Amino acid sequence: MHMLRNVSITKKLMLLVVAAVALALALSHAAFIYNDVKFAHSSLVRQLSALAEVLGSNTEAALTFDDSESAKQILTSLRLQPTVEAACIYDADGDVFATYAVDDSVANQSLPAEPPRTGHHFTDDGYLEVSEEIYASSDQIGVIYFRAALNSVRQELFEHFTHVAIVMIVSFLAAFLLASRMQRTISAPILALGKAAQRVAVENDYSIRVAKKGNDELGSLYDEFNRMLEQIETSKRALQQAHDDLELRVDERTRQLSEANRDLSVEVAERRRAEKELEEVHQELLASARRAGMAEIATGVLHNVGNVLNSVNVSANTLNERLRTSKRSQLDRLVSLLDAHEGDLGDFVANDARGKQVPAFLKALTEQLRVDEQALLEETQALLANVEHIKTIVSTQQAYAG
Repeated sequence: MHMLRNVSITKKLMLLVVAAVALALALSHAAFIYNDVKFAHSSLVRQLSALAEVLGSNTEAALTFDDSESAKQILTSLRLQPTVEAACIYDADGDVFATYAVDDSVANQSLPAEPPRTGHHFTDDGYLEVSEEIYASSDQIGVIYFRAALNSVRQELFEHFTHVAIVMIVSFLAAFLLASRMQRTISAPILALGKAAQRVAVENDYSIRVAKKGNDELGSLYDEFNRMLEQIETSKRALQQAHDDLELRVDERTRQLSEANRDLSVEVAERRRAEKELEEVHQELLASARRAGMAEIATGVLHNVGNVLNSVNVSANTLNERLRTSKRSQLDRLVSLLDAHEGDLGDFVANDARGKQVPAFLKALTEQLRVDEQALLEETQALLANVEHIKTIVSTQQAYAG
């Protein structure tokens, strides 16, 4: 059956119908032929058995009076039976009493030397042998034996087989013609459905629908096909909407991250300006200490300023590390990934393993940026507080020096 996998459904249906008809005809005609053979054989057996009984009764007197010539004359009546090629009458002692042969070639064939068993049997070389006992006053006085050829029976069976073959061929052709027309009622809707599915696959148009022509199983298949296309079309619209929403969300997150980066840049600039001011204040404090000769006070002031500067330096390093480890690179990779799948972004987010992680990644990235922003604000506030502390120290020292 593997050879039929790539055969069209039209040919499969025709082959199915023709094969079923051929098998049914073959089985039915085989049964008829078998019955005819049995009937022909049984008819011939009954005919020859009845003939043997009649001829046996006619030869009763000849056997009784030992008149073999009369028995031979009786056996010559077998010429009216062309199927009987040879016959023989045995006396009570089992000796040959009279014989008959249709021609010399048959006469030269050896007959059984002893009376065969009563009844009939078919030989392997195509003959039917019939033996019947001959009785006179309830005493067996002989046996009559026939050997008949089965040529006429075979000829009759051959003619019958020829007729059967002709009927089968005509029936086969009629079934083929009928199947070639009727298969269209099944194959045509299936082929139409296949063409519609191919069109959907090539054109990527899920608005196509097929019109059913009946309420049978194919009609149900048409309904399910249309329902499937409708579901796919609805899912496609929803996926496109999700794609558009995702693009808007990505643009919004990108804008927010850009603003956060600009704010961080401003804070870094402010930090550098504050460091520069602190350095100028430090230099002024050193000069003031030297001018006023207040080494001890200057040392204390410098010590305090140094502690504050250490805090400022820690805050500056923290801000620098936060800016260096910013998540903007991850956002850039995400934007690049989305740009690579711009043509099928909806399908990428819905079906691809990496695409499915985009919403969760955006959520996690937003949370991380919020945390970083809060940390930067805290460090900036600490930095500003240290700067104000330094200013306070400087002002105090200037007031004391004055």
